[in-house]
Amino acid sequence: MSNKAGKLAMVPKLRFPEFQEAGEWEARTLDSLLNYQQPTAYLVSDTKYSDTYKTPVLTAGKTFILG
Repeated sequence: MSNKAGKLAMVPKLRFPEFQEAGEWEARTLDSLLNYQQPTAYLVSDTKYSDTYKTPVLTAGKTFILG
């Protein structure tokens, strides 16, 4: 499949039914899709965590804790 400029269109061969007629893919940068939040407010200094919780949490400092 080609577009107006004669280049190959960016359309996958397999698509979900609701996207069959959606046309070409649009190239976008990640920063136009995501909102970055500075992790400073979530940094922890205390290392005395409770082991009573079952869900591990990765802190902004890349340290696994139980939270």
